[in-house]
Amino acid sequence: DGIVVRRKAYGIPSIQVDGNDTLAICSAALTYRAGHHSTSDDSTMYRTVEEIEWWRHDQNPVKIFKKWFGNKGWWSNEAESQHQNIIRKQPKQFKLQSG
Repeated sequence: DGIVVRRKAYGIPSIQVDGNDTLAICSAALTYRAGHHSTSDDSTMYRTVEEIEWWRHDQNPVKIFKKWFGNKGWWSNEAESQHQNIIRKQPKQFKLQSG
C-alpha cells in the first residue's frame, strides 16, 4: 500500500489516491500560491521577489506540462500557434454570425 500506511505512526494526516485517475490526482495535489492572499496582503513581507518569480516562471505548471507533452512528441510550438489562431478567430466568427 505504499508509504501512506505509515502516516498514523507519525501522526501525519494523509490520503491515498489512484495514480491512474487524473481527476483524483488533480483534486489531491497541492500547488504554490504565486500571488498575494488578497489585495491587502504583501507576500514580499515573508518571501523574496526572487522566490515568487522562480515559482511563477521556472515552476509554472503550464510550462512544465507543455515541456512534458513536447518530450512525448504530442505537442509543438507550431501546433500551439495553429490552435491559438483558431481560438482567436472563434469569437470574431461568433460576433459576425450573431449580427
